[in-house]
Amino acid sequence: MKNKHGPKGPAKPLTGDDIARVEAIVRNKPRDYALFTIGTQTAFRGGDILSLNCGDVRDARELHIREKKTGKIRITPLNKKVRAAIARLCAERADDQPLFVGGKRGTRLTVCTLSRLWRRWCEEAGVGHRGGSHVGRKTWARRNYEKGARIEVIGRALNHGSPATTFAYIMISDSELSSLYED
Repeated sequence: MKNKHGPKGPAKPLTGDDIARVEAIVRNKPRDYALFTIGTQTAFRGGDILSLNCGDVRDARELHIREKKTGKIRITPLNKKVRAAIARLCAERADDQPLFVGGKRGTRLTVCTLSRLWRRWCEEAGVGHRGGSHVGRKTWARRNYEKGARIEVIGRALNHGSPATTFAYIMISDSELSSLYED
């Protein structure tokens, strides 16, 4: 049976240092920087991000996306970093053009390609994390957990149906569990 997570298991969230290292790899590549930034700053699924056209996000302060997986509409504010990455990417594109394109023909990226990009970025940055299209989403969840956000709030923002799914994203370590028993 094939491992649905790839040969090395499920994608792990990036730490703060990891984020800085990957960001340094993609900083001068507008498409990759925007993919990385939107992924780690909004927690949208890869397929939902890739479905965007420039007109959907140009000058937007928030995104309204009907999630393909859940059918639910998610309204997510866009911070300055995300807005700047989008503006840089859409500067010379028409509103009806895909936000994220690749290849020689300039076609819309696929989730499979997005997963390969994440794996390559993580490998180049030497962060020791497995890639995948959910790395940004899991990173967003973990970072908000570390800032003190409640699991229920993070799960609702991610449109998870179960707290167990949110716990799996956050990947609480054994040392974190052990620390509960210290003085």
